[in-house]
Amino acid sequence: MIVDDTMSVITEFIPVLLIATEGNANFLHHQDQDTNDLIEDEIERVVNSIIAENPDIVLMDLMLANGIRGTEVVRILGRYGFDTSKVIGFSSLSGRDIIEQFENAGAFTATSKSTRRGGPADVVTRVARVVKNMDKSKASI
Repeated sequence: MIVDDTMSVITEFIPVLLIATEGNANFLHHQDQDTNDLIEDEIERVVNSIIAENPDIVLMDLMLANGIRGTEVVRILGRYGFDTSKVIGFSSLSGRDIIEQFENAGAFTATSKSTRRGGPADVVTRVARVVKNMDKSKASI
């Protein structure tokens, strides 16, 4: 499942992820809310949507709409008993600090969603390598 606030990112990854997952990819577009909902209510909706889908892997954007941080969503998922080791930060920003923010929140790691070098297929290949490492880490626990 990709959780992102930018529809063009989701649209860019839909075909590649549907092929890579044999049709089992989900996409959660978190948009700016037109209502006067509290940020906590918006975060709750994102968290509840993820829990309801119970995906094998969550690619979580760092900066969602209305100032919501993906790292906060990860923390709340963990409080609800969701296995946050299934979460990979998925940000247009990159660097060790982004990885640490996600890892400190409970995510497995983070990776860049930038398609500048080779397009969505290359990004999905990179994510697949991360998932493979996740499986190895879980096997050694």
